Parts: sequence; C-alpha cells; structure tokens
Amino acid sequence: SWPYSSPTTARGVRRSVLHDRLVAAGARFVESSGWENTSWFAPPDAAIEFRYTYDRPDWFEYHAAEHRSVREDVALFDMSAMSKFLVQGPDAESVLNRLSGNDIAVAVGRCVYTQWMNDRGGVMADVTITRLADDRLQVVVAEAFHRRVESMLRRGAPPGARIFVTDVTSGSALLSVQGPRARALLSELTTADLSNDAFPYLTAQEIDLHHARAVAVRMSFVGELGWELFVPTG
Repeated sequence: SWPYSSPTTARGVRRSVLHDRLVAAGARFVESSGWENTSWFAPPDAAIEFRYTYDRPDWFEYHAAEHRSVREDVALFDMSAMSKFLVQGPDAESVLNRLSGNDIAVAVGRCVYTQWMNDRGGVMADVTITRLADDRLQVVVAEAFHRRVESMLRRGAPPGARIFVTDVTSGSALLSVQGPRARALLSELTTADLSNDAFPYLTAQEIDLHHARAVAVRMSFVGELGWELFVPTG
C-alpha cells in the first residue's frame, strides 16, 4: 500500500469537537480507528491534497514547517481521538498494577508511563496512567488500542474487585501544547505556576485556562517541553 494511505469510504464517523475550526485552519485529515485525525495543515485556499507517492509528496514542506515549530517554537496538537478511561474504586490501584509493567502506586497528581503485557510478557498496550485521586485514575492510550485496553480493564479485575470503568473518550478533548515555548504560551492563558519547581515532569494539576477548567499533565513525546490538556467537551 501507499505510505500514509487512508480509506476514502465511511469517513467522518467520529470527529473532534474542534473539527470545524481545524477545517477552517486548513487541516488535511486521515482516518484512524474511525476518527478524523489531522495529518498536516496548508493554507485553506491551497489546492494541495494527499497524493500518494513513494517520492517526496507536494505537502512535505507544510509538514516540515510543523516539525520545525515543535523543535524551535511551539505547536498545538488536537489529540482528542486518544482513548481515555476513568478507573474508579477502592481496588482501582491494585487492578491497574496487575496490568502494568511499571509501578502505578504513586501519589495523587503523578503520572506514570507504562506498558501492559500478556502472560508471556508481550506488550499489549502502551499507556499513561494519571492518579487524579486516591480512588480515581485516568488511563490514556492511542485510539487503535481502544477496544483492547477496555477489554483488559474489564477482564483484568479479579472477581469481587471494587472498581468501575468509564469510557470518557468523547467527553474529554485532549489538546497537546508542545515545544520550547509551551510554558510561555500557556502562561498567557492561566495564572497557574508552570515553573519546573511548581509543575515537575510527569505530574498533573487542575488549572484554569481563561473560562475553561482543565486537567494539565506535564508530558512530552517530542523531546521538548510540553503539556497535555484534558478539557470537558460538554
């Protein structure tokens, strides 16, 4: 198949609450597990679309400019398609520790990056787990692993375990602010202290962003400063 090929049928099944704004900004989309995910941006009036080729595509420069923004400035990613689950109850920690390769018995406000394995040690999922309260944890995973992770959560609990699993994917937008200027940009929107001492890596806090309330997790997969912002869609 072609690099970056995407289906042309059954599109638009699931969309971010920001979809219309992304379209207006010139987003070009690919399909991922039923979601319309932004791949790259071009000027809204540019007559450039996906052209499948094994050579450099004509949208390469737009893609490269976005990479430079992340490395040198700041960029905003709509990651709302990521699957999100709330795991609640007195046994939430113990059940998640059974599934996780890393120790998730951490303090409230800490985030753990970990893998989930099968009985033979094979990796089944790559997740982040954020402790929001003593008995409430948030699990986030790529949308392609949604059903697998949900099944592991529900089947991984031993009989009588006191946990409750809620799929909150559609109820929470996920915006990722990444790049060397991520702190400077967010500081224009909040009075929260985003310094290294007040907001260390892999920690989470509930902060105000103008008129919105968000759970902010300091996390980055791009090798630069960054935060993930979970904002209710309602």
